[in-house]
Amino acid sequence: MSMAKWIRAGAGVVVVVVLGFVVMGWYNDFKSAQSAAPVASPTTTSTVNTTLTADASVAGVGIAQIDGVNFRVKPSSSAKLIRGLKKGEEVTIILKEGQWYQVKDSKGKSGWVTANADYVAIKGK
Repeated sequence: MSMAKWIRAGAGVVVVVVLGFVVMGWYNDFKSAQSAAPVASPTTTSTVNTTLTADASVAGVGIAQIDGVNFRVKPSSSAKLIRGLKKGEEVTIILKEGQWYQVKDSKGKSGWVTANADYVAIKGK
């Protein structure tokens, strides 16, 4: 086999390996978002409390109870997903609206998570 053929074969292998890593990364991101979506969001009901209240009994620190708790831009299970929280990750609870907590993560990003204690428990309770 000539040197040119070896170089082309080597370049082809490098391209395939790089593409494999890229696709694997996309797949893992997709899988994380998909696996978290059905389990970490409460069902939406027609009666939603639209009054924002700073409830002292819930203000504090919330802890994700499972991997993939949905961290969303709005208090709705159909709202855009920011990311999934990791099990044990702590968030600062700002307020409660209906079945949702408005929270800030450790990097200061604001969003919404379910108020269901099976998914986000209040630290110390």
